Amino acid sequence: MIKVKTGNAALDLLAYRIAAHAVQFFNLPEDREILIKGAHLKGLLAEAEDTGTKFIITIEKTHGWVERRFAEIMGHELTHVKQYVYDGLVIEDNGKRGDIAMFRGERYRVFNEAEYWLAPWEMEARAHEQYFRWHASANKWFSPPASVVQFPLTNQIA
Repeated sequence: MIKVKTGNAALDLLAYRIAAHAVQFFNLPEDREILIKGAHLKGLLAEAEDTGTKFIITIEKTHGWVERRFAEIMGHELTHVKQYVYDGLVIEDNGKRGDIAMFRGERYRVFNEAEYWLAPWEMEARAHEQYFRWHASANKWFSPPASVVQFPLTNQIA
């Protein structure tokens, strides 16, 4: 089951469509709830967590979202949901001592931003961002532009 509560109707619909596609694409269990909500996050655009009974994706609600970037972020966080289910992803915040993570049976310690960016679970999630953006665009899930400028079909310059 997918529940969406971002506080923005257009983003709610887009989030629902992307999450429904991710459930099929990643073969995610349909008996686990995916809750997508808007909240104030400190320094993050989004985060995903596994509570044991449901997956929660929290989106920074004050960010001025462009739909295409929102689709990428949703794809990124839904990839983490897939990793929780199939790859044994567990991340523990140990404060100044860095994060400790388990992923595909391997233990990792992440001390800084460079190690975070090169962590295999983050690299996989970033790799899926463009796919989810493309899929949303190919299925015409983005709103039409507010105004479309029509130019004359001529090569003449006045």
